Amino acid sequence: MKGELVEASRLGNRILEAGPDEQRTFLLEVVERIAVRQDSISIILHTQSLHTMLGHGAPDKAEAVIGTQDPGKFQLDLPATFKRRGIEMKLIITDERERPAAPDPHLIAAVAQGRYWYALIKGGDVRSVRDLAKRIGVNQGDISRILPLGLLAPDIVEAILAGRQPIELTARRLKRIGDLPVSWAEQSRILGFA
Repeated sequence: MKGELVEASRLGNRILEAGPDEQRTFLLEVVERIAVRQDSISIILHTQSLHTMLGHGAPDKAEAVIGTQDPGKFQLDLPATFKRRGIEMKLIITDERERPAAPDPHLIAAVAQGRYWYALIKGGDVRSVRDLAKRIGVNQGDISRILPLGLLAPDIVEAILAGRQPIELTARRLKRIGDLPVSWAEQSRILGFA
């Protein structure tokens, strides 16, 4: 079993490092069909092709029928959801709590900018948004959109820094939220953390 896992890991690394043409060839050989539904995704694999790529020859008949009625095929059913991220839709296959961390540099920069500008105003270095705009040469409207990010709940800031923000939360979306609530619980709800 351990040897098979090592071979599978090697094959996975080869596929990740391969160019688009090689990845396409692999998928055409191994994947028969992918069915996407509103709440799930089903992937039907050719077990013979996969076993051959792993260097194991023909699969056992018992292995070939797991998850499907057709020998030589394996059906993998996964829960899935669609999330809007900006203008695109993302297909989320795993539970979001299990999703690998993905820090968004634009989102982190926006939050850092908001905190910095808030600190300048709070510390008395500048007296108003107008003064801040003149001092740093930025439009007052841009400052007004980013400044509230300096008041984000600490747990939201930590999640963003760790890359655990909801997939649909982008810097653009965060900047466009009109009136960001002062209540941290309400921020969590509106931004999709609750």
